[in-house]
Amino acid sequence: MKKLRIKVMKSQGIKKGLFILFIFFTGAGCEKIQDDVYSWEISPDNKNPIIHTLVEGIEFKFCLMNEQGNPATVFREGENFYFYFSFKNKRDEMLYFAPYFAFYNDNFCKVFDSNNNEVGKPFEFLGWAKMPSPFNPVDDPVVFKQPWHNVKDLKWSWLWGDFRNTGPKLLPGGKYYTKFTDSFQFDRSHDKSELNVGPLSFKINFIIK
Repeated sequence: MKKLRIKVMKSQGIKKGLFILFIFFTGAGCEKIQDDVYSWEISPDNKNPIIHTLVEGIEFKFCLMNEQGNPATVFREGENFYFYFSFKNKRDEMLYFAPYFAFYNDNFCKVFDSNNNEVGKPFEFLGWAKMPSPFNPVDDPVVFKQPWHNVKDLKWSWLWGDFRNTGPKLLPGGKYYTKFTDSFQFDRSHDKSELNVGPLSFKINFIIK
């Protein structure tokens, strides 16, 4: 299948042609776990419940949100929560991107318990949609936001992908985490070369009380 690409519009702040890896993080520890692999992890002990990092001029944010839409790592038993993942182009060039992390990475939005047992995942990827959905205007991030317990949509679409709700129940009290590792490939519009970012690993530890 021919690759589809999502246009990520240019924004100011980093000089064109910058290829040096630049990472910043707030409220999350960064650790090099292998050659060229970086990992961020947060837990209820962290003051900031958001993983927020800039790598090669691409800004990533990953967190869980409560029913009020606030980032959190502690939830009430019987409360729903949301996965929030976004990326934003802060390079001085236009890029194209296909969201393979949401399509083909089985661990994206998967939940594990404290014994490393799989608890479930709120959706499954069905395939590419026939028509691309509208893309965000200049300077807006690309945002993936999905509830753990989805009682509204059996099937839904995001950008160029179709998905199906897998129907997980609200979680009982306990300790959990969600973690995924992926590489992100961007195509430069001016010369068709690739910008490879990653592999990057994100982990959120959270509690249901």
